[in-house]
Amino acid sequence: VIRFVNRIADDVRAAGYDKVAIHTLAYAHTVEVCKTRPRDNVLIQYCTAGNCFNHPIDTNDRCELKDAVPHEQYLTDWSGICSRIWVWDYGTHFTNYLNPTANYRYSVLCGNIRFFYEHGASGMFNQGAYTSSARTGEFSEMRNFLLAEIMKDPYMSEKRYYELMDLFLRGYYGEDAAPYIREFIDIILTDNHDDTWGQYGGTEEFTKTLRLRKHLDRMEELFRNAGLSADTYYQWECVDVDSVQKDFLVLTSKYNREYNTADEAGKAAIRDAGFAMAEKMRKYDLSINEGTRSPKFDSPDQVTIAPSIWKTILNSDGTPIFQED
Repeated sequence: VIRFVNRIADDVRAAGYDKVAIHTLAYAHTVEVCKTRPRDNVLIQYCTAGNCFNHPIDTNDRCELKDAVPHEQYLTDWSGICSRIWVWDYGTHFTNYLNPTANYRYSVLCGNIRFFYEHGASGMFNQGAYTSSARTGEFSEMRNFLLAEIMKDPYMSEKRYYELMDLFLRGYYGEDAAPYIREFIDIILTDNHDDTWGQYGGTEEFTKTLRLRKHLDRMEELFRNAGLSADTYYQWECVDVDSVQKDFLVLTSKYNREYNTADEAGKAAIRDAGFAMAEKMRKYDLSINEGTRSPKFDSPDQVTIAPSIWKTILNSDGTPIFQED
């Protein structure tokens, strides 16, 4: 790949475009450094696929994620042969957008950007949100605000970082609603600390709901109080959008623990809540995962499974596929 890109870079420079850089990716099968030295007008964008995004990138060797990519070694090797290094880092759980992740922890966002800077990176693309709709339901607006601030000051203190988080929460959700959202965030940061999140993870949402089970009632209360405390309709809507991640956790837990043992009234209540979540997702044009739009259930009776596996039984057009049992 680099030999090919070098030929293009030589031709571009020979044509007189001496201020143009040719951009290529160190990604997947090209992430490991090669023997060919890139021309000085070639820019290598290094992608962080293959690590756990819930932990600082330089601690992945101590994370439970199997076969984590040795990014520290690879970035060191690339910076040794190339003077132009950018990074493409992930901040979105592509297999489950609604699955709350703790990657907005100070040690992850700040730690990773410092790591990239200290290993030769001069440019960053932080993919902190998916792009299929304007909103996400999982604090991506807050995450992107924090990322922008960190890129201006990668050595900010932990105190300053959480001050900026609180500043955003007050401005986005309102002064009175912000403390409730912050408490929800603190629950995720505290009891989600040991989660692993690979780029294409499996069913970690099931173990996550077990760990967070003791907090589910409080999570419901926090978002209810935040909605009641919002000063404007827009702030209430911001709370409502991000409450989908709470709905996801609660419903996944109820389906896995309660649905098969509930009486008919209990089952109906869980199906009603699942349908309400689907309707909320449709209202805000929220997606479940990469390439899958909102679920389009026509009635609560169609909701017979946990939201955590909606993503595996939808057609590409969003219509549900139901397994016969």
